[in-house]
This record gives sequence, structure tokens and C-alpha cells, in this order.
Amino acid sequence: MATDATDPTPSLARATIDPAGHRRADPEWLDRAWSDPSTRVLALDGGPPDSRGWSTPSPRRTRSLVTTEGPCRLALTAPGGAPEGERYFLGAENGTAYFGVRSPDPLKEPAGTAAATLGEVGALLGDRDTGLLTRAVALANWNATHRFCPRCGGPTRLASAGHVRVCENDGDE
Repeated sequence: MATDATDPTPSLARATIDPAGHRRADPEWLDRAWSDPSTRVLALDGGPPDSRGWSTPSPRRTRSLVTTEGPCRLALTAPGGAPEGERYFLGAENGTAYFGVRSPDPLKEPAGTAAATLGEVGALLGDRDTGLLTRAVALANWNATHRFCPRCGGPTRLASAGHVRVCENDGDE
């Protein structure tokens, strides 16, 4: 549910999902959560080739799927329906784990859905979905712009379910 006009909370600061930071470094728990059909996945892509974010150089504007019928909601899927790509743990709520997956390919838009950016739909989504999308876009964009170590220039790899990058040369985080 969206906040009312008198609520001073900024639209994109609304969130209800526990980020469950203690789970990010637990690969066994993450694997079990990913295997659970009740887990929900938010698919992301890099946006249209001509779209750019706030800074230069920057990644393209990240998009996700939202419903086009009824109230605006994220079109979440089970892990089996998620695209291939970088996986980020977003948090958990009431026994349900939430992940984001950033696909290198454009999102397929099944009937009743459309790809949209956070800027286009963030204020229209309910608190849970706004929090999930804001966190997923932040992680996707941060990971896309931090592929190399700031100390030695070596490549980095994803760690802690998308919340850390580790230099492959010297192990720095």
C-alpha cells in the first residue's frame, strides 16, 4: 500500500523487508532459499541502450517488470522462472526470501507486465515493492560500476550475495 500525502517519508525510502544481513555470508542458507519454490525473484535488466543514470559514466537505467493491470506491483517470479545473471539477496519477510537477478539481456514482458525503471514506478508501488526495487536497483548499479579494484585495477567478483565485491588479485573487499 502506498503512503498517504501527509506522510513525510520519501517515496523511495519506504521498505518493509528485513535485509537479513546475517544471511548474506551463509552460502548454505542462500542455496536452500534459492531452491525454495516460495522464494520470490525480482528480474532486472540494464534498460534501453540509450538510457543513462544520474552520473557519467553510468550504467543504463535498470528496469524491472511490473504489472499493467490493476494496482502497480512488481511482477515477481519463482527462482525457476528467473533469468540467468548476477544474483543479489534482497532480504526476507514472513519466511519468504527475496532475490534480485540482473540479466545481461532485455527482459521478456509476459502479457500483463511491462518493463519500467524505478523512477517511473517507485512512487506508485506499495511499501514492500518500493523497498525491494530500490534495494535491487542500488545493488545492480553498484555492482555494474565496481567491476575493478580501486587499488590495483584487477577484476572483482561478487561476494556476500551481491553486497561485497572482492578483488581477484589481492582479496581486498
